[in-house]
Amino acid sequence: MCVGADEQDILFTEKLCVERSAPFADTLHAVLARKSGADFLVTRNVRDFRNLKELIAVVLPENL
Repeated sequence: MCVGADEQDILFTEKLCVERSAPFADTLHAVLARKSGADFLVTRNVRDFRNLKELIAVVLPENL
């Protein structure tokens, strides 16, 4: 499945970045994962997602 970002996604991402001091690219990935209905986001970079855990669960690959 391919999910694209629309203007509403970008605005929501920008708002979250400011509110949660999170990097834009990582926040956008979390927003799009949630939009696509993903149960979790798999990454080795869990540190940058620590302020986004209410948005989507973030897991390490070895924890699948």
